Amino acid sequence: MPKLNSTPAAATSTTAAVQTGITGPISIVSGQSSRKAVQQVTAHLFGASIVRNLGQLGVMLLLTRTLTAHDFGQYTLALAIVTPIFVLSQLNLRTVFLTVIPVQPLSSHLAAQHLAVVVATAVAGVIVGIVVPEILPIVLIMAIVKASDAYIDLLSAAWQSVSRTSRIFWGSMFVGAGSLLAATAIMLITNSIIPTLLALAVSSAIIVAVIFAFPVKYLRGRELAARRIFAVTKLSAKKSILKVLRAGLPLGTATAVLSAVSFAPQYFLSPLAGAAAAGHFAVLIYMYAIADLTMGNIAQAWIPRGQASYGKKNVFRWILSPTLKWTLVFIPLALLGVTAGHWLYPQLFGEAYAFGTTIAIPLVTAIVLLPFAHFTGAALSIANRYTTMLSVNTLAAITALIACATLIPAHGVGGGFWAVAVAVLVRGTAVLGFLSAHSIKHNRKICTVK
Repeated sequence: MPKLNSTPAAATSTTAAVQTGITGPISIVSGQSSRKAVQQVTAHLFGASIVRNLGQLGVMLLLTRTLTAHDFGQYTLALAIVTPIFVLSQLNLRTVFLTVIPVQPLSSHLAAQHLAVVVATAVAGVIVGIVVPEILPIVLIMAIVKASDAYIDLLSAAWQSVSRTSRIFWGSMFVGAGSLLAATAIMLITNSIIPTLLALAVSSAIIVAVIFAFPVKYLRGRELAARRIFAVTKLSAKKSILKVLRAGLPLGTATAVLSAVSFAPQYFLSPLAGAAAAGHFAVLIYMYAIADLTMGNIAQAWIPRGQASYGKKNVFRWILSPTLKWTLVFIPLALLGVTAGHWLYPQLFGEAYAFGTTIAIPLVTAIVLLPFAHFTGAALSIANRYTTMLSVNTLAAITALIACATLIPAHGVGGGFWAVAVAVLVRGTAVLGFLSAHSIKHNRKICTVK
């Protein structure tokens, strides 16, 4: 197994972040050490994730305003099928590029990404062709969009390695705004989903190539920090690619499995309540996703402090102290945010996307549980228990599927959010239990040695 630096960010967990494509900055800063520099990098990366996903939210708004509820539901179902497959295909190569030892060149990571994207497209096409062939054209087009997202993520790591994070921010802004403008223009002309999504896919791919991909080659010889991008390896090209794939597969699998927590409701809502209900959930999940992204960055900021106190405090006090603090902060924020959404969503997306207390209560509950989910996930990363991360993510996914099957038939979209809340709670509890057991076992070993 290729060795990764023991950087907690290498196993940072997200839930709805993958559902919507919203991802936060990785807490690795290359070539800069000052506090101001770290803050600048974090601001650029966090801002990049925000502007990219505002563009995606804009696409959602465009489609809800121009498509029927059924057609929009089919689009969200296609998205729910494609996204987990492409989350896995990303193999968390951004983290791998920045942390793998010995360093492998960007060319090996790109080759691994090319292979993974081809396989992901084929797998998505076969699954949809067999199960729901009517949405196959949408799935294949969205595969191009998701492939562009994968290359943005990997190439952002290359630009981050030479401290050019401003390019990541501005490039992400161009991708979000440019693809949305292209899609809007084609929708106004054709009033059809297929040409609109094609415009979205093609414009995204072109902007990614022009801003992120092509300029990388000009860094050779100009930037000392670019030695990671153009690293010389003793391995053959084939072995270098395999090394990257072996490093990325466990991380990518853990993230993809976790994505089932927020996608599972759509798999059940579509056949049980109709495509419109699945579309309703897909739009409302953005409130949870934004809170998820915010909490993820807060938990990452806690990691250095958590590392410093790791093993020095009782494990419950170590984890539950920041969890309780931020839970108390999130309770009023969740209430305010969901109340604002209750008023704003019908104004933006139409009356079909209004919601009442049967959805608001489980949505607020799921948001309030996010500090528990993220601080326990960060603690597991600090303990370097990356294999355990996959296990608890699998447990969360299975819990979500069982909860969806139990709750959605009776409670619809609200049942979907209850399922998310239950899965997040079970995952956090499992991590807390594992760390407690590990701490007790470790202390017994110390006592035996003494």
